[in-house]
Amino acid sequence: MNKKDLTRWNRSGLKAFRYIDGNAITYLETLRLALNEEYNANSPPQWQELVSRFPQLANESPLQKNKRITDQYYDERRDFAWEILRSFARSVHVLGEYINAYANEAYLPTAIEWDNVRKLVALLGYQPSPPSSAMTSIALLLKPGQSGEINRGFAIKNKPAKGAATIIFETQEKMKGHALINTMRLKDWNRNPQTIKTQKQGRFRNIVFELPQLAKDINIGDQGVLVAAKKGYPIEVISMKHKKHNSRITLRARSKMPKKIALADTTLYLQPQFIEKPLPNGKGSASLSAAVNLADGEVVISGKSSSLAALKVVQAKQKLVLFEPSTFNENDSITRALISKKQHLDDFPKIDSPANDFFILNDVANKDKVFVVDEKLNPVSKKIEKEDSTNTFYIEGKNLGDTLYYTQKPLTSKPLATVINVGNATVTSLQFSGKASELTSGQWLWVKHKNGKRAAYQISKIKQQQDQFHLTLPSTKAVALIQS
Repeated sequence: MNKKDLTRWNRSGLKAFRYIDGNAITYLETLRLALNEEYNANSPPQWQELVSRFPQLANESPLQKNKRITDQYYDERRDFAWEILRSFARSVHVLGEYINAYANEAYLPTAIEWDNVRKLVALLGYQPSPPSSAMTSIALLLKPGQSGEINRGFAIKNKPAKGAATIIFETQEKMKGHALINTMRLKDWNRNPQTIKTQKQGRFRNIVFELPQLAKDINIGDQGVLVAAKKGYPIEVISMKHKKHNSRITLRARSKMPKKIALADTTLYLQPQFIEKPLPNGKGSASLSAAVNLADGEVVISGKSSSLAALKVVQAKQKLVLFEPSTFNENDSITRALISKKQHLDDFPKIDSPANDFFILNDVANKDKVFVVDEKLNPVSKKIEKEDSTNTFYIEGKNLGDTLYYTQKPLTSKPLATVINVGNATVTSLQFSGKASELTSGQWLWVKHKNGKRAAYQISKIKQQQDQFHLTLPSTKAVALIQS
C-alpha cells in the first residue's frame, strides 16, 4: 500500500475515518531512528544503546520488526532520556486518538455520541425524540428468614461500566416474596446427565473431551489433570479436532480409571500457570545446619571420624541437599572430599616398579589413616605408598578409573555443615523457593515422580515462610516436578 495515498482511510464502505497511522510503539521506533542519526553518526557513538539493546536484523521481516519494536517499547531500563522518549510517544498516541475521535464526531455518518448526533441533525432542522424506556427481567433474592411484599415502583439501578450512565428500573406491579423461593430448583437442574466413555488403549485409557469453544493455546503433548468424582488422573493431550465453534480433544490417562465418568462431575485442567521443581525431597535428601555452595555431581564425605561414607550431590538448594547413595545419618558432618586425578609418571617412584599410572594424595599426614573411594564411591583397598625422596603419598592407578576421592582420618578440615534431618521415602510435604502467589489450597497438581511416573494430587495446605513455602500433599513418593 502506498503510504502517500491519503484516501486509504476514507474510501467508500468504511464505517469511520482513520487519520492516525501508528501507535506509541511505532512512534518510539521513529524517534529512535532519528536520535540514532543525531547521536551515533560520528565515531565514537554517543548513545550506543539505541542500536545495541535491540539490534535491527539484516533483511528483517515484518514479524521480526514487530516483535523487536514491541519488546523495545515494553523494555525496562533506567535511562531517563529513553523514558522521556517513551512517555512522549505514549502522549502522542493518546493525543492522536483524541484528534481522530473528534474528526469522526464532526461528521454525521461517523458520529456516535448522542449529543453530537443531536447537534448535527439540528443543522438539518430535525429534532430527534428521546430514546424509549428499556425493559428487563430482574430476580429479587431475599435474605434468609425474610418475606413480605415488594411495592409497585421499587427502584433498581445497574452498576454501569466506566464512563457510562446509570440505568434505573422500577417494578410495574406489587409482588410477594419469600427467602425460601431463592433455593427452589428442579432436581438436578444444574447437572448434565451425560457420561464420558473411556477407551482402553494398551496400558492406558483414552478419553474424548468436548470443549464448549474452540481450543486456544492447547497443543498436542500438553500435560494436565482430569478430575472425576473428586479423584484426579494425570493426562496428556494426544490429538485435537476443530469444528466451527468448538473443539474435541483426545486425552490419554496414565493411571487406572473407570470405564465411564459423569460429565457433571468432571473437570479438565490444562495450561498450568505454575511449573517448578521442588527442593530436594524423598529418600537421600537431607536438611543441613547451614546453606552450603555445593555443585551437582560434587563428592562430599559424611559421617564421623570413625565411620565415613562418600556421597555424590544430586541436587542442592538452600539448606536442602539430595545425596546418592543415602548412607548417612542425623548429626553426621559434611566435608568436601579431596580429589586426585590419575597421572602418567615415568621414573616414579624412585624404586623398581612396572607401573606408570599413579594417584598422588596431597595433604596426607598419615598414610594408614586415609579414607579413599573410586569414581563409583566404592572403598579403595589398595595400599597407600610413600615416596621417601619427595615425601609423596601415592596409589598405583591400575584398575581404579581416572579419579579418586579421599580425606584424612580423623577429619582435619572444618565441616561444611551438619545433617539436621534425613528425608523419608514417603513424602507428605514439598518445599519451594519464593512465594506461593499462584497457588491456593484445593488446587490440583500434575506431579512427576523421580522414578518417572505421573500422578495427580490436591493441595491440602500451603504454609508461606520468608523465602520459601511448603505444600502439604497426600503421602507420596519423591517428586521431581509439579504443574498447577
